[in-house]
Amino acid sequence: MCHLEHRHNDWKKQGDSRNHEAEESENTLCKVEGRLSKGDRRRLAVKIKRSVREIPEEEEIILGADLNCHVGETAGGYEACHGGFGYGLRNEEGEEMLETLESLELVLVNTGFKKRDEHLTSYRSGDSSSQIDFLVVRKRTRKNVRDAKMIPGEAVAHQYR
Repeated sequence: MCHLEHRHNDWKKQGDSRNHEAEESENTLCKVEGRLSKGDRRRLAVKIKRSVREIPEEEEIILGADLNCHVGETAGGYEACHGGFGYGLRNEEGEEMLETLESLELVLVNTGFKKRDEHLTSYRSGDSSSQIDFLVVRKRTRKNVRDAKMIPGEAVAHQYR
């Protein structure tokens, strides 16, 4: 599932202090189950691009999503959106997602911190594991994120650990 949240920040000055009032807006962009066809992946990319571009530049974006793709262990040409500390091998879907994120100046926060495998992977079944759940923010916001990791044992759904 792709879940997009954006925040509109209204700073009001009162005396010497600043009070922060945030109006939050949340949208569920889509539910993705199973492997998507190339056409479905293109439609998802268009939907993400359209939704992100509708959000004013001054507003923050937090996209938490099972992106249903593998972006790989290294940045490999996508240094603008991949932090270099991912997991596994990149697949075609991961390549397409990185192209989409790069075009929108969004970054995969999860890939920006060196972690043990159990703090990177969000799906495990037998000997197979993968990193498919990601936190995505605007490039300028990345500097404000201090850490990001999967919490082993925390289940979102019965097949996830």
